Amino acid sequence: MDDIPDGMAYLDGTYELVTQTNPPADCGSLAADFNGTFTVGDPVVTATPGTSGADITFDFGQITVNNDNNDTNNSFLICFQALLLNEAGNQNGDTLTNNATLTVTGNDYTDSADVNVVEPELQVVKTVTDPNPAPGEVVTFTLTVSHAPTSAADAFDVLIYDDIPVGLVLDPTSITVTPSAGISGVTDNSTASRIEVGVDSFPQGETLTITFDATVTASYGSPITNTAYATWTSLPGDDANERTGADGVGGSPNDYITGDSVTLNADRDLSKALVTTSLGTTTGTDVTIGEILTYQVTLTIPAGSTDTAIITDTLASGLAFLDCSQMTAGPDITSTMVDFTNPDNCNHGTTPGSNPLIENDGGKITFDLGNITNNGANPEDIVLTYRVVVLDTVANQSDVTLSNDVEWTWSTGRLTASAPAVRIIEPDMGLEKSVDRPYAFPGGELVYTIRVFHTAETQTDAYDVVLRDVIPEGLDYIPGSLRFVPGSGVAPTTLDDTGTDPTTGRPLLYVEWDNMPPGTEAQIEFRATMGHLRPGQSVANTASLEWSTLPGDVSAPQSVYNDLSTERRYDPLNPADIYQVQDSVTVEVPLLPATGFAPGRVTAIPEQPVEKSYALTDFVLEIPRLNVSVPIVGVPLRQDGWDLSWLWDEAGYLEGTAYPTWAGNTVITAHVYTPDGLPGPFVDLHTLRWGDQVIIHAYGQRYIYEVREVRQVGPDDLSVWQHETYDWVTLLTCKEFDEARGDYRYRVVVRAVLVRVEAEE
Repeated sequence: MDDIPDGMAYLDGTYELVTQTNPPADCGSLAADFNGTFTVGDPVVTATPGTSGADITFDFGQITVNNDNNDTNNSFLICFQALLLNEAGNQNGDTLTNNATLTVTGNDYTDSADVNVVEPELQVVKTVTDPNPAPGEVVTFTLTVSHAPTSAADAFDVLIYDDIPVGLVLDPTSITVTPSAGISGVTDNSTASRIEVGVDSFPQGETLTITFDATVTASYGSPITNTAYATWTSLPGDDANERTGADGVGGSPNDYITGDSVTLNADRDLSKALVTTSLGTTTGTDVTIGEILTYQVTLTIPAGSTDTAIITDTLASGLAFLDCSQMTAGPDITSTMVDFTNPDNCNHGTTPGSNPLIENDGGKITFDLGNITNNGANPEDIVLTYRVVVLDTVANQSDVTLSNDVEWTWSTGRLTASAPAVRIIEPDMGLEKSVDRPYAFPGGELVYTIRVFHTAETQTDAYDVVLRDVIPEGLDYIPGSLRFVPGSGVAPTTLDDTGTDPTTGRPLLYVEWDNMPPGTEAQIEFRATMGHLRPGQSVANTASLEWSTLPGDVSAPQSVYNDLSTERRYDPLNPADIYQVQDSVTVEVPLLPATGFAPGRVTAIPEQPVEKSYALTDFVLEIPRLNVSVPIVGVPLRQDGWDLSWLWDEAGYLEGTAYPTWAGNTVITAHVYTPDGLPGPFVDLHTLRWGDQVIIHAYGQRYIYEVREVRQVGPDDLSVWQHETYDWVTLLTCKEFDEARGDYRYRVVVRAVLVRVEAEE
């Protein structure tokens, strides 16, 4: 009888009686063939196959051994197979004792054999390069699978898997599987969200390593737990009796599963913010040229962590570093490079050892914080505060956006952050200059008006707005006439007409506004008299307007690291500084009009244009001595002067001279010959003498003038426009037609002064 121990079971049909010296393998051996007989032949076997601990009995009945005095041939073997069952009682290191009893004629003979239970036991060790990553950081995981120290057998059909949790994104291209030499049958069945590696045979003493990268997508403060598992079996292939890991961790008896986890605490963070700017007139992320921007970079240091910290801020090409205000930190943070308790801990410069180190004309800023340690129980912050300036470069124009990125690198990773992009805005000013009339006579007074305004393209305030007007030769400024037009907008800070242009020596009018917000404007006015120019000559007067982006004089660089850290203004030597506009108006001394056609022949004239239409009046000009009585019409002064082509039997008042019957010099003309070649109203004008009357009938009155002067002048004689403060009338016509030239050589000028006004009879 064989007393099979609990945990083992007889395998049915595996019994074999061996009497020869060549038994089957694993069944022991005989010194000599058995020299005897079995009465019953094969024994009667009583057994319960497959039952744990069920005994098996072999009944041979009568056995006869031949009497040959040879004890080496008296033995035979009974072989059978028993299965080590996959049940909870069988554990690694257990010993199962199998007792056998031979009963012969009532006498028992016993012996036993031990079976030692051996099991494979694997272990998984999982690590990550940065257990405190920042959102967006790429971390590397390493899975190391090996036999545990207590493992006593090879493992088979090993499956290593790792399901990537929410908050991590696997990079499938980064997966590497490295088995040691004794491992066989390795397959990689990983997917975009799962690590899965199979191994057919995993002998004792061997190791397999898996590495892969993943990007942290969890938000700040979100913990991520990632677990890798390994399962295996006790036998190769698919065997129904083998032990597996099907019952899971802590299950029984199929507990061939193990795992390891790492928890990532996404509490490392980096941010950059624009906290303030130097101008109160810009808002949000809108900035102007030369404006100073204050940035703060915040590093969130995980609790209990120690690591290096290099902060690199690469500014957009339109920005430059100005200065560092301070580097501060939470109470539990220390640094090997920076004393965070010192309020004056910034030591910026361009030489090695400066902290921060400034390079690329202020375009690159590097803070070296050395090894930083957070000794506290919670994450704490390091805050770097520094200022940059918007550069006055040609590339920095309205609506250009400037991005700004910062990078934090440490021993195992890097993190980047961006401040909101800033948009450049600029002021844009306009200038309009006008004069009350485009033609003036020498000595005539002119009123100039200059309008200063923001154009439709302007985006922000203009500062130090300066209007300059140099009075040119040909104009005589009337001192004290420079003024701001009340109610026209923003009153200027400075209004000065006492200056002299250093180049020309001419009077310089200077007007300045400290600040002009968008949508505002102003009007400036001054008066001047026309100089003694000849008819047809003109004088142009130009005003210029300049402005800047910042208040005060910021023409010197604000940053020692970049010469372009100034305001934008007007500088003809700098292609970026284009803040100037000009406008000019021209006033001309009109030519004496031609007042006659060729005598004795018809001259064809075109149809009168609307813009040259004569203004009808109720006035009548009477010259008793010449027996002349004709209506007076108004002849407009156009760019090409007065056009008398359509005067026939009328007298024309030349607009621009004094209005008829008003104080001043009123110039009235009529043809000496009309277009049909016949004599005109003024054909005999030259015959008038001192005291002759000239009468204007107007308003039910007779305005009686007496001749004081009759003379002949050239066609460009300025005396015709002689300025008067009393009521004078100048009668003008042509004389002495030159057939060769086709015009008149002279003008007849009759000047008469008002002597009385009478009611019409």
